[in-house]
Amino acid sequence: MKRLLVISACSGKKNAPPHAPMPSPKEIETLGIRIVNDERFSKFKKKAIDMYAGLEHLKISQSMKKIWQTYGYNFAELRIISAAFGMLKWNDEIIPYNVKFNEKCASYNRTLGIKLSIPHDFDCIVTEYDIVFVILGIPYLYSLNLPRKLPLSPTIVFFSSEKYTNLIPHQKNIFHIPAGSSLAKKTGKSPRTIKGILFERIAHEIIKEKNFLDLITSKPTAILTLLEDFL
Repeated sequence: MKRLLVISACSGKKNAPPHAPMPSPKEIETLGIRIVNDERFSKFKKKAIDMYAGLEHLKISQSMKKIWQTYGYNFAELRIISAAFGMLKWNDEIIPYNVKFNEKCASYNRTLGIKLSIPHDFDCIVTEYDIVFVILGIPYLYSLNLPRKLPLSPTIVFFSSEKYTNLIPHQKNIFHIPAGSSLAKKTGKSPRTIKGILFERIAHEIIKEKNFLDLITSKPTAILTLLEDFL
């Protein structure tokens, strides 16, 4: 049985009450994930998959839950890159926070990513799966310290803006689906949700036909055929 890993982004919008207290960036930097046990914040903690409320995350998380309902948790895994806590498991408990990557400063995002061990964790986790979907915006790609050589297996499919193809490594096991503002404009979709919409379509096919994951693992160009109505 082929196994799927999805790596997606956190979101600024959180599923938390407006009055929920948040730790300072300095407190997060000092304590890291241990901050979730601070009694000032702990009553507001949730699993990462349920904390983030951005539209793209909601589409990805809802699709993942349907995959798990169909095939179980061993079939697929979701990891979420957080500017506060690094590479999170979907069921890691976190608290509301306000730490972000910088939309305009690649060097800042690279430095923060390395500090949070995001490139190292990425390289370690991807080798445990047969196919990996990397569904990330530009700041998060920089947090992976791209471009650089990535593990030579498994099949890795990047869903990201066509404007930054230079960040995607040129390797036989790596495939790029252009999913940025140009595609959003072409399809009449929001740039904030287009990557999630594409994954939603792929997830639907995986749920309908389990062997589809086997197909795209060995032949990722089959994804283009599935998404031809979008692309």
